[in-house]
Amino acid sequence: MDEEKTVNEDEFKKYCKDVATTKLWGGQLELKALSNILSCPIKVIQASGPPTIQGEGLDGPELILTYHRFLYRLGEHYNSTEQGGPKQDDDDEDEC
Repeated sequence: MDEEKTVNEDEFKKYCKDVATTKLWGGQLELKALSNILSCPIKVIQASGPPTIQGEGLDGPELILTYHRFLYRLGEHYNSTEQGGPKQDDDDEDEC
């Protein structure tokens, strides 16, 4: 949905239905809304250009997403991330 364009109620309902039922993904507008609802910043890392942050200055823990314009046949989409812990050696698996 173009952030610059004002839409009427029918167009908005169609857009919401399309996001829910087709390959159409939400974008920056939805991330901004989600950031406000969760009260936390959302950082989006992409292959080119600097990261973008929605909800900068909000108090909650920062969520980090990766944006992929073309990855396999999935088309453009976002992936969630997890914070990794320290890497353990395979030898440590036998220890309790």
